[in-house]
Amino acid sequence: MKSTSLKRHRKRVAKTSPSTPRIIDLVRRTCKGFIELRRVKAFIGRNELIGGLASMGVLSVLVLILCEKEESGSSPSFTSTQPEQSGYRKAQHLMQLAHKFNLPIVVFTASSVSLPGMDTTKPHEAASFTKHLVSQQHFGSPMILVVLNRRNSGEIFGGWFAHKVIAFEQARFLMTIMDQGSHCHVQVGTKILLSYGIIDRVVPELLGGGHHSCSAIAMQLRSALTEMLCELSQLSPEDLRDRRREKIERVSAFSSQERGWGDRLI
Repeated sequence: MKSTSLKRHRKRVAKTSPSTPRIIDLVRRTCKGFIELRRVKAFIGRNELIGGLASMGVLSVLVLILCEKEESGSSPSFTSTQPEQSGYRKAQHLMQLAHKFNLPIVVFTASSVSLPGMDTTKPHEAASFTKHLVSQQHFGSPMILVVLNRRNSGEIFGGWFAHKVIAFEQARFLMTIMDQGSHCHVQVGTKILLSYGIIDRVVPELLGGGHHSCSAIAMQLRSALTEMLCELSQLSPEDLRDRRREKIERVSAFSSQERGWGDRLI
């Protein structure tokens, strides 16, 4: 009986685990009471966008999760009759709700490709992406971007104009910079971006990757997010817009300086 029960448990895990990426498990450990909103398929290229509500300290927050969708199988909660939405359109809708109810936004991304516009292969996706960027220019709620990727994480913001950026210590970001009079692509590490104030907090990734490691990372993220949200929640919408512009200007100034880096990894 015990062996049969164990087999049934393993089958349930095998069926449910593909629809619950590890990033969601980390988000649940980081954010208290995370509740996923009505699940409608929304994709940005090969990445799935998931929205939810949670609490950080005394604040309620809107959580956006961008993760790679599974290639095989489908989620049990999805049916073939459910429509697919543009991820940018869904993100814009959720951000408008956050603005209406004065909710801070925390974006968790584990996408290996987050370069703005890279996945906008269709005309309607390109239009949605443009509206997504424009709407953020006037957005008056705090936004924090958490990069949970160990590999090349694309451009710094990846289409999310956040006030604060948290990244793994091993993360690398693709940037277009001026090098000896011409534009070139280089991968930039978190250390130098932290020194220039482009990234605000670096989280050291613990070895092992098991339950205890995930819990420790979630604890560090929770502490950093709570501190940042408390700081940003004290600012007016006008101050938040100014902070966002300053952050974008830092990236622009960093990219436009002549450095002679070539194709080196920094």
